Amino acid sequence: MKIFNLHYSQWARIIILIGAIWRISAYLVINPSLWLDEAKFAIKTDEFSFSQLWNPDAHPTASEEIKAQTGPLGFFFLTKVLTLYFGNHEYVLRFIPLLTGILGIYFFYLLAQKILSPRGALLALAFFSFSPILINFSFDFHPYSSDVFIAVIFSHLFLTLDQRDMKMKEALLRGMILAILLWFSSPAIFVFLGISTVLFYHYFSKKEWSKLKILSIMIIFNLTSFSINYFSYLTYFISSQPITTYWKQFLIPNLPFSISSFKFLCNFLFTQFFFYAPLFFIKYSLLAFLLFAFGGYLLFFQKRLKFFLLIGPLLITILASIFQKYPFIGRTIVFLTPIAYILIAAGIEKTISVLRNLQPGRWTWILIFLILSIYIQQGITTLILTTSKSTNEDLAPVLVEVRKRAQKTDLLYIYCGAQAQFEYYHQRFELQGLPTVYGIDSREDPQRYLQDINRLRGRGRVWFIFSHIWEDEDIVYLDHLDHIGKMLISIPSWNAGAFLYDLSDPKE
Repeated sequence: MKIFNLHYSQWARIIILIGAIWRISAYLVINPSLWLDEAKFAIKTDEFSFSQLWNPDAHPTASEEIKAQTGPLGFFFLTKVLTLYFGNHEYVLRFIPLLTGILGIYFFYLLAQKILSPRGALLALAFFSFSPILINFSFDFHPYSSDVFIAVIFSHLFLTLDQRDMKMKEALLRGMILAILLWFSSPAIFVFLGISTVLFYHYFSKKEWSKLKILSIMIIFNLTSFSINYFSYLTYFISSQPITTYWKQFLIPNLPFSISSFKFLCNFLFTQFFFYAPLFFIKYSLLAFLLFAFGGYLLFFQKRLKFFLLIGPLLITILASIFQKYPFIGRTIVFLTPIAYILIAAGIEKTISVLRNLQPGRWTWILIFLILSIYIQQGITTLILTTSKSTNEDLAPVLVEVRKRAQKTDLLYIYCGAQAQFEYYHQRFELQGLPTVYGIDSREDPQRYLQDINRLRGRGRVWFIFSHIWEDEDIVYLDHLDHIGKMLISIPSWNAGAFLYDLSDPKE
């Protein structure tokens, strides 16, 4: 089959190439400052030894907040190796997300080909390749990009098991590979459990004993690997107070069965899974959801086993959250986006096919345009995301300017949201010699910020450095500072900034 004289496989190569170039361009050209959570990850990677990464409590001076930075041990180890050889800076820290983001495009296409028609696989590939959220996480120092890649690898390898006979030696090799990958992606266990449970039931019910034997070996490998990982590493984070407190708000409530609780659950799932993760705030998400449901309906009746293999990881993740074991929020469920893209593509392909066979009319073309507008909206969102720093906290250039203009007697006041970034960058920009005060965190009572500032009255020149600003708290600071001092220098940046005030003459 051809589109504009190009075969589907040729279009696939073009889309994969564009997706890879887009990710590499964002990685090389934008390269924003590390934002708050990235900076915390970077500090942990840099300051913790390999043994301390495995056992965070072994670090003698790190704060509980830094110890509690949660990530797969393999991800931390591999990044640590890269920083030891190539240095601890943004390009090195973000290399693994970039690499897995690029490889994920190719392997996702292989996966989509096993489930959809050539045209449907191409539609799904376009979603995946130009996805704003996947491109964003391909230059973000977090394991979310590698989570998606490993989820695709798990799905691809298990589908290959179902589609052909596999020798014992190959099964052992694949089982070992998957068992190792569990150390590089925390949610990979949900993908494994979802797919292996469906396949186990299928082989058992069909009495396909040889395939069941192969699958059982792979299950033993993976459960053994996960058990070691869980009891030697993950239990620390599950019992960590900062983590449990923060993630508690993103757990699916274990509500009693009722119509109201069912409605709440559906709304929660739609908001967190569909609206955020797959489409990154695309305005046509309701239409995309209908196409997603239609694609699921088609797959259920036409390729039922593949439907359950796709949907299994989602169901396991939902259960884990209901049992209060895993947060169900956008970035932690990005690894499930391949499910959404495949089902939406299936819905789009069938819908357009039906519409083309109908007598063309005004409403037919309007519906086709609305479907295509999903891709247009996604492309525009991705273009904005990768050509602007407006979504980042670009503190590094601010600190460079502060270093140029600061005097030896100046005091640095670091707003609570900027402290992790400052800790990461202050030595690089030679700011460690300046006296520094760390501001309090008082989101519940902003008036305490004013009290915190007042203790600096009469101090002279004070730099107030902001980043990761919570609900215009910088305005609270600056309004008060304008009353008690005089602004000398302003260095604004995207979601960050530095302001020099003279507080030597305390005003009443």
